[in-house]
Amino acid sequence: MPTSVETVISRPEAARWNALPSGVLIPNSPILSAADTARLMGFPSREALAKARRTGRLAIEMFTLPGRRGWFARREEVCAWLQQSLNREEPVS
Repeated sequence: MPTSVETVISRPEAARWNALPSGVLIPNSPILSAADTARLMGFPSREALAKARRTGRLAIEMFTLPGRRGWFARREEVCAWLQQSLNREEPVS
């Protein structure tokens, strides 16, 4: 069973990722791409994330950057959403 980020992905690549206390791997960057945001938020694709953003169903703010194509999200905001989502108590059935 993997015990650290380095055992999950190659060492040079591992410096670009952090593991949250929940074990979720998140890029070590203040700004996340739409692809990373979609993966972390459980969307099946960037297109599904874009549709949620366009229809106002996205729980975080996304933004564009001058000179860059696509949409981006703040790492802190995605981490907060993840923590909130993972800390919800599941109803007992």
